[in-house]
Parts: sequence; C-alpha cells; structure tokens
Amino acid sequence: MKVVLYLVPALIAFLAAVLVPAALKGYLSKEGLEKLRSGHTAKTVVLKPEPSSIDFLVDAIKQRESELDRREDALDEREKRIEQMQADLDALRTEIVAIQTELHSMLDAEDEAQQERLQAVADDLAKMKAKNAVEVLKDWHQTRQLKVLQLMQGRQRVKILDTMDPSVAAPLLEALQQPKI
Repeated sequence: MKVVLYLVPALIAFLAAVLVPAALKGYLSKEGLEKLRSGHTAKTVVLKPEPSSIDFLVDAIKQRESELDRREDALDEREKRIEQMQADLDALRTEIVAIQTELHSMLDAEDEAQQERLQAVADDLAKMKAKNAVEVLKDWHQTRQLKVLQLMQGRQRVKILDTMDPSVAAPLLEALQQPKI
C-alpha cells in the first residue's frame, strides 16, 4: 500500500513533465501525433557560411598569428637579455670570489702581524721587572692581559701574576686554565 502511495505521485509528476512540453509544442494535436507515428522528421538544414564571414575568420586568425609572432619575438629578446644578465652575474660572482680570497689573505696577514706585535709586547713585558709589568698591565682590558700572559714563558708569567693583586690575578689564572679557542 505504501509503495502505491509513493509510485502514484511520482508517475503523475513524470507524465506531467513529459506531456506538458509536448502539448505546448503541438505534438499532442492530431497532426503532431501523425508525424510521430509516421516517423517523419524535419529536414536538416545545413547553413553555408557566407564568403564574407569566412574572410572575417581568416583575417582574425591572421591577426592572432601576427600577435603571437610579436609575442614570440619579445620572448626571444627577453631570453637573450636574461642570458646576458646571467653571464654578467657569473662574471661578478667570479670577481667577488677573487676579492673575498684577497681579503682573507689580507686578514690572515694582518692577524699574523698582530700576533707578532703581541708577541713583541709580551717579550718586552717579560724583560721588565714584575712590579713595572704589573703597573703597565693594570689599565689594560682583561682579554688583552690574558693574550699577553699566554704568550709569555711560564716563569715570567708566574713572576708577574705573583706581583699582581690576588683579586686581579685570580680571574686571569682561571682564564689561563681554559683551553684556547
């Protein structure tokens, strides 16, 4: 019973959806039904385009080809400029590497010269009396004091540290025990 209640409205809706458009188009008239029975179909009409519309399409295609050719030429020119810029960048990169190498060698030479000057100062302080060496070192920054003391021989360093105030010597001794970085 429930099935009939569901199928009847669906069948009515289907028939209405098919019959109403057929009636509006005139297929439900006597003549329309005769056409449907006889299988008579309307003749297919093939429209031949006018020559002027074909010319219009050909002109549009030629114009599009011309535009595409201009774009292709512009792209080729851009590619050439990009290749030139890439070559310029490669040359600059090579030049930068050469400059970096030169700078590194200059820095290494300067570091070596600085180390030699620092060694000369350490040697000069080692030759001084311990009291005078302490007077010289007292106004220096602790890292500079440490560098100079590291370059001295053990006995000379001990004499200077022994003469220093213990509150100043203690951090220096502790720093001297740390590994060199």
